[in-house]
Amino acid sequence: MLPVAALTGLDNGRDLADPAVLPVINEIVTEVAAEANARGYAMSADEEVTRIVTRLQATGYAKASMLQDVEAHRKTEVDFITGEIVRMARSRGGEAPVCAAVTALVHGRELSWRSG
Repeated sequence: MLPVAALTGLDNGRDLADPAVLPVINEIVTEVAAEANARGYAMSADEEVTRIVTRLQATGYAKASMLQDVEAHRKTEVDFITGEIVRMARSRGGEAPVCAAVTALVHGRELSWRSG
């Protein structure tokens, strides 16, 4: 959820309101669950998405920490979130294409304020 907020600029409540955003969250969670399951942890992507949606609804219009970092032009923790899923997938010969794309796009946001 954090990288999605950083890229869209949407707070928690508005992320859920946009039907175009939830499928991206679903794909990220599916990749995270695949890595967790590959490492012996039982994780249901559907249950995790439900948990995330519940948490987002409970926090209303709060801003995610990564969105706050982007707005303040601070380096984000994306490498330790979706970037780590990419590294984990590659270490076992797999892929996490949505996490890779999101990570690259957040890095692009970071680069945009450093090079301008």
